[in-house]
Order: sequence, then structure tokens, then C-alpha cells
Amino acid sequence: MRQFVYSFVEGSKDMGGLLGRKGASLAEMARTGLPVPFGFIVTTDACRSYYEDGNIISEEISKEIFEKLAELENVTGKSFGDRENPLIVSVRTGAEIYVPGLVDTVLNLGLNDETVLGLSALSGNESFAYDSYKRFIRMFGEAVMNVPKEKFDSLADSEALSEPKKAVEAYKALVFAETKEEFPQNPKYQLIKAVSAAFDSWSGEEAENYRKKNKILFDIGMAVSVQSMVFGNMGETSGSGMACTRNPETGDRELSGKFAINTQGGILRLKEEEMHSIDELAEWLPDVYKSFVKIAEILEKHYHDAQDIEFTIENGKLYILQTSRSELTPIAAMKTAVDMEAEGLIDKRTALLRLKPQQMDVLFNKEYSESVITELSSYISVIMKWTDEVGRLKIRTNVDDLNDAEFTVKFGADGIGLCRTESTFLRPKRISAVMKMILADSEKERNEAISVLLPLQTADFKKLFETVGEKPIAIRLLDSLPYHEFETALGHRGCRIAIAYPEIAAMQTEAIITAAIAVKKESGIEIAPEIMVPLVSMDKEFIFVKKTVTDTAQRCFEKLGDEVEYSVGTMIEVPRAALTA
Repeated sequence: MRQFVYSFVEGSKDMGGLLGRKGASLAEMARTGLPVPFGFIVTTDACRSYYEDGNIISEEISKEIFEKLAELENVTGKSFGDRENPLIVSVRTGAEIYVPGLVDTVLNLGLNDETVLGLSALSGNESFAYDSYKRFIRMFGEAVMNVPKEKFDSLADSEALSEPKKAVEAYKALVFAETKEEFPQNPKYQLIKAVSAAFDSWSGEEAENYRKKNKILFDIGMAVSVQSMVFGNMGETSGSGMACTRNPETGDRELSGKFAINTQGGILRLKEEEMHSIDELAEWLPDVYKSFVKIAEILEKHYHDAQDIEFTIENGKLYILQTSRSELTPIAAMKTAVDMEAEGLIDKRTALLRLKPQQMDVLFNKEYSESVITELSSYISVIMKWTDEVGRLKIRTNVDDLNDAEFTVKFGADGIGLCRTESTFLRPKRISAVMKMILADSEKERNEAISVLLPLQTADFKKLFETVGEKPIAIRLLDSLPYHEFETALGHRGCRIAIAYPEIAAMQTEAIITAAIAVKKESGIEIAPEIMVPLVSMDKEFIFVKKTVTDTAQRCFEKLGDEVEYSVGTMIEVPRAALTA
């Protein structure tokens, strides 16, 4: 038999697919004994059933909701809809994956013209009770009864809102004017309507568009968390706030966040002057601050990640309403990952998986101050070292010149996957020799120009090998001639240059082999160059150029009295080559 509703103690963090991300988090915190207001979750199974039944909450689901509600009454010692000791709840939505467009949280559900009197008597604060009722009418009116937000905003400066009691009547009158319905007084009806509205928002336009764009299946559904209320608006020893266990900008291990006194939820919508730094909580309520610091440490160790924590303080008592993984800047994400590995919270593999490619891209392309660059370099070095230890996929870079090769070494790449040689021909001191090589009328004239280029190319490759060391290097023979637009039109691209002018490929091969042997003799570094024939479309082309390379390499070995390992290959990059390879 399917279970549609779970109490917090029946769930865990591993049940996000059934309880939603928020519900699973609440259940996990409740199970670990943290001060979480008790409640229950109407599951994603219930959401799917709701749509299967034609947007109706079935009797079976309603029965389970009210059974869990009775359990909540037993835990809190309060009664839903009771005038003397009313149980008041909040209703929050959430799927396993973040999806925008779901209805906003509804707080203070269960208040009506009778229960507000009980809340007033219990708190000894009539203004607080009616302020809570007023907030509930607006939240329920917007989220469930579809009263436009602008209509409530239009009353903001009205005399009717000067006192909470008057504001309640003004809001009820507005709801009736917009919907032609009285504001509902039956708490159980309020609850079922709130759950229905939450499920309806799953198929709303904004949620639907987001799911389609991000390829999120409709059938994963969403869940609804129902939780006993705690009130941050009960006076000067109450409040609400949000804080991150690490600094979300820098990644430093320090609490970072805001709170507001005598405020119920929605802290992010407050003006800056109404909020206080989380550090000020230590001065305002030192015992609460100590408890919060301890809970923040517990949550970070439990989830092995930086946490964003939503909390409420009711009459000097701390309650945790939500925790979720922090959204960190790229710098903060990298620092947190490295620091948490050092703290023993995560292993190297987990730390690497925490870093998104987009974050690393920002790190490498954004301008920073010198001090930040120094700190970044140390963390990047650690990350790149870990990738060598943990990763199975080898990463090589593409380079055009020596500066690129230096970056290859600095950032820990496994080698060079493509060294383009074209740019070396365009340097000022050798451009005249290059032009003579291109415009030569005879093989003799071409060889005279090539003899000028050979030592220059040899020096280029020697520096390259010395920089990269024994890491593998794939060097592509000349792929296009300078002023290549004219030559390309004649078909002189890729391997066709080496076929038309084999002496050019021979010169480059000699430079590569000579440089590799020189580095071997001088530094003891074993260089095994990989010589790439460019843009091959058929086997005959490759065979022709490969023979030029191997014959030249053999002559170099005989001339220099030494040898190095080398290989000859090509990159399959044109359709014909792919089909005939």
C-alpha cells in the first residue's frame, strides 16, 4: 500500500525524490535531534496521484494528512482549530530539483477569527496575534486564492493598515472584493486548499517552461512540507534570519549572514537598515548565538558541505527551519573544497567533484588583484595536483608558442595535445625566409630558404622540450602557409603542403629530432615527440608524408649518432578520413 504522507521522523536526507529537497532536509535534521519544529510531508507520490485523479486530493491522501496532523497535535500539545490552544502551521513547497514558479510559503495557517483570540491570550500580545493573522490572510490570498500582489500593495499606505486588527478586516474585505468569496475560516479546509494550490503550481507556466528548458520530467513531482509554526515576531527577544557556515564570497571559515529582530520570515525582502550582521546576535542574545554556532558546526559536519541555514528565534529560543547547500562564488567554492579536505570532512575526489566547470572557467578568465592571484595560485596548484592523483582522464593543452607551453606546466596539464607550428613562421626575423620559401622558383632556392629556417625551428622545439620535459608532446607539421587565403584556394592546406613541398616537412622533422636529441644529451630528459600529419583525407596522403618523416628521422639518427623514440600519426578531422579510416 502506497504511503502518501510521512512525518519528519519517518524521513531522511536520502529520500529527496519522495519528500522533496526541503522535506528530506527537515526530516534529516529532526532525526539528528536538532531544534526543528515538528511536522510532516505530503510526498511527490501524492502530487502524481493528484494529477492522475484530475487535480483532486483523494480521500486516501486527505485521510493520511489528517492522521499526521493528529500526530503533530500530540507532539506539540496543541489542537488544530482550537480556540484555547490553537496549532498553527506553515506550508512550504519543494521538489528534489530546484524549480522556480512554485507557490510561496504560507505562514500562520490555521488562524481564523476564533483562533486568533486564543493566540492572543496565550502570547499575551494581541498586536502580535493580529499581525500574524494579517500576514496569513495576505499569503493565503496571494498563493491560494490568486489575489494579485499589487492589490495588497495598494493598501500599504492606507489608514486601514495602521493597526493589525484593522488590517485583518481590510485584507478580508479585499479578498472578498477580488474573489467574491469570504476568507475561509475552517483550518482543515485552509490546509487542503493550500496543498492543492501547491500541487497546481507544479504545472504553472513558469515551472513548466523551466522544466522544459532544463529537461526536468514532470513526473518527478513536488512535495509539500507542513510544519508547526514558531514566531519570530513575538517581540524584542524574537527574530528570524539566514546564515552561511562559510563566507560565500571568500570561502573563509566564518559565519556570514543577516537577521532581523521581531520579524517573521521574508528577511531577504527587508531593507538593509532593518537587518543586522549575524555577529551582532552574540551581543543581542549570546546564548542563542552560542547554540547557533554549535548547530552550524553540526550541520556542516553532518552534510560534509557548507550550509545555508534559515532560523527563527521565538522568545529567546532558537529553531532551525531549513538547511541547504550554500551557493558560493568560484573562489569560495574552490577554497571551501580544499579546506574541507584538509579538515577531514571530504576526500580529494569529492572536493574535485564539488567544483563546476563553469566556476573554474570564471577563475581562469577574471581579473584579480595581486594578493588574490597569489592565494588563488596556491589553491589551483592543489586542485591540479589532486586531478593527477584522482583523475583517469588525461588532459593535454593546445599551444601556439612557448608562453602557452609554460602555462601547460604551471597548471599541471598531462602534456601537449596539439602544438601548432604556423605561428613560428610568422615571427619578424624569419618572415623574409618564409616568403622566399613560398615564392621560390626552384627546389634549390626553396632549400636555401629552408636552411635559414632550420636552426630557428630547432631552437623553437628545443625550448619547447626543455619547458615541458618528459610530458608527451604532439607537434603538427605545417598546416597552412602564411598568407594562406591564396594558397588555400589552390588547395594547399594540411598534408598537401608536405606532399607538394616535402622539403618543408623534412626540415620540420629534422628540427624536431635534432632538438629532442640535444635535450636528451644536455639534460638527460627522454623526449618522445609525436609528429602529426595535418588534415589527411586518404591513406595514400598519410603514407607519403609519413615516409618523408621516417626517412628524415633516420638520417638524423645516423648523422647525430643517437636516437630518440618518436611516433607519426594524424588527427581524423575530415569526413572522408573518418569514413575510410
